[in-house]
Amino acid sequence: MMNILHPTDFSDNACKALKYAYELSRKLNAGLRVVHVAEAPSMFAYPHEASFEEMEEQEKDSYMRRLRDFCIESLGTLSAISCDLLINNSVIAGILNAIKESNASMVVVGTRGQSRFREVVMGSTTRKLIAASSCPVLAIPEDASFSEISQIVYTSDFSRHDIAALQKLTAFAANFDVKIAVLHVFSSELDHIAEAENFKLQLAENIKYDSLEYATRISQNIGEALANYLQEIKTDLLVMYEKERGGIIARMFHKDLVKKFATHTSVPLLSFNALSVADDL
Repeated sequence: MMNILHPTDFSDNACKALKYAYELSRKLNAGLRVVHVAEAPSMFAYPHEASFEEMEEQEKDSYMRRLRDFCIESLGTLSAISCDLLINNSVIAGILNAIKESNASMVVVGTRGQSRFREVVMGSTTRKLIAASSCPVLAIPEDASFSEISQIVYTSDFSRHDIAALQKLTAFAANFDVKIAVLHVFSSELDHIAEAENFKLQLAENIKYDSLEYATRISQNIGEALANYLQEIKTDLLVMYEKERGGIIARMFHKDLVKKFATHTSVPLLSFNALSVADDL
């Protein structure tokens, strides 16, 4: 059974991401755990005679009420979800711990947020999760809403990890009977012809998925070409592999492209990395 983890900061965009995570969990018959990462209470916020244990319990009770109220306001129910408060001075460490504890199959986060709390789940946190998570991270933009997934685009640069990521992706996509386009953007028509042919052979040999096609575009501006392609085929989900620093992506994709799209595209972004590809989706 899949387990979906959703970290929230109570922002409007987190509400949208929670709704997306909830609908996705229903579609996949997956468990959904909603967590909020909060700092330990400050001694200065309470009367001098209060013990740390008392402060912590009061803080936990307050956050848990807020978390449950947020879920009810967003979803209209607490049925089929679990809510947990995590105390950690690092939001990233808290979420990563929750991924391990939950044996999470996927993390669903909002890409923006407005909050006075340090634990806000926003662009920088999402980017760090994309790099460090041991499961795929699904980033939901501010203006996205859940709809039936019918078209997925996977961006490729002929990385040796692309085939492994696509094997995970097709297992996920089979739940939706969805089309997958594997896109590569060339800077010129002469670039990497041999690599492209070899990659298509690897696709045919290793990826057994009926609705899979390989597409190419010629452009000096990779981001623009990708954005145009997403609009052209009405993409519901963009998928990328987050390369390790110093990897081979310098040939085609800027090393931070996946992170930039996490906060700039209107299409939900599902990202893999070396850790998430190593585990089952």
